Order: sequence, then structure tokens, then C-alpha cells
Amino acid sequence: MSRIGMVVVTVCIVAVLAVGQERAAQVAHASPLAHGLELVGLGDSIADAANCMPCVSYVDLVGRSAVAKLGRAVNVKNLSRTTGLTSSGLLALVATDGRFRRSLAAADIVTISIGNNETCAGADTESCWDRAIPRVRRNVDATLSIIHSLRRGQPTAIRVTGLFNQAPGHPAAPKARGFQAYFAQKIASMNEALCSAARSNGALCVDLVRSFNGSSGRRSPRRFLMPDYIHPNAAGQRRIATAIVATGFEPVR
Repeated sequence: MSRIGMVVVTVCIVAVLAVGQERAAQVAHASPLAHGLELVGLGDSIADAANCMPCVSYVDLVGRSAVAKLGRAVNVKNLSRTTGLTSSGLLALVATDGRFRRSLAAADIVTISIGNNETCAGADTESCWDRAIPRVRRNVDATLSIIHSLRRGQPTAIRVTGLFNQAPGHPAAPKARGFQAYFAQKIASMNEALCSAARSNGALCVDLVRSFNGSSGRRSPRRFLMPDYIHPNAAGQRRIATAIVATGFEPVR
């Protein structure tokens, strides 16, 4: 759940909290003879899509595409949370929660969206970013390491999404000169932290800035967002799924 909603207070980005929920969906398969696959979605409210009912989450959409491309049954379990989950919270769940660990041990495909609740606002914005970016890098690195240990060397397609930039066109974005460039640079730094952790653990990083903000990174993402300007709408969920599926499902076949 990439949430960077800006309310007017200097540089303001707020996280919207909702009630956490887990849901699992069985996706029909193309070949009754093919061995089934498990797909687990991890993350915050962006992945949960609870704020976009009756949207289909990108996690489920990726599962449907996996069925079509791999010709195998895919069971989708979306373990994302709508409770303001951070990278620290996700790491704790993966490290200690039995349900998460059992699901990940069996997961052939894993999608992760995290870091949206760790963007910064307020008077200490710069120092906040300085703490948040390396923290996200460390936590995602540790989370991926645990997932690999749970998988015990089995082929696993892990896709980590970056954050998209909600600032362009945001109705409450500060009008101060240089704000848009400043915020875009911080999003880029956060995305590099996420991608660095992914690369270090053999996972692929999925660029959502290009998907939501165009090749320049400056286009408003409004048409892909709910009225809160935080959560993807149905088109946004499809946009994320398309970006993930474009990376393929290697090493799973």
C-alpha cells in the first residue's frame, strides 16, 4: 500500500490506516495434469486493495496471469495488511508468525509491496528520510533472506515493487518551489533501497514510477488512484499487475 497522501502541513504525507485482513483465492488452472503453484502476496494496503472494493488486487491478477503463462494451477494467498504495515512489521511477521512462515515455505511465487508507510513529513523531514531509507533497505534484505531460508533452495520467483510518486498533481501537495523535485528524489532513493535489497537476494525489482508517472516520472498518477490519492483504483491495480507480469516468472516454469 503505497501511501504518501499529503495534507497541508509543510511536506505532508500521511498513511491511512484500516483494518487488516487476509484473504486467499483459488485460481482455476489451464491444465488438469499440471502440478499446482502457490503464490503469496506480502505488503501493505496497496497490495490488499481493501480501499478499492470491489477491485481485484494485483496479487490475484498476477495469479491469473501465471495460470495463463505457465499453464499450471495457481493458489493465491494474499497476506497483505491494511494496518499501516511497515518494513519492520513485515519482517517481524515473516520471522515469527507461523501462518506467514508456513505459507512462504510453500510459495513458488512471492510479491512484496512495502515502504509506503515509511515516507516522511514534518519539520524533521530530511532526518526522517535519512533514517527511513536505510531502515527499509535492511528490513527488506532480512525479509528476503528469511524467505530464501524457508524455501530451502527451491525455485522461487520473488518480485519486489517500488513506490510510485503520488506528489505530481496531488491536491494537497505543497506549492513551494522545488518540492516536486525534492520529493521525486526521495522516492527514487527509497526505490533504490528496495531494489538494492532485491538484487542482493536474487529477487527482481518492479518499477512503478514509470507505470504510474510516465517515462519522465513527473506525470500525475490521478487516473490510477482512488479519490484519497493514495490507493490504486481498479486501473491502478491492473497497472501494478502488468508491471510485475512483464518481468516473467523465472525461475518458476
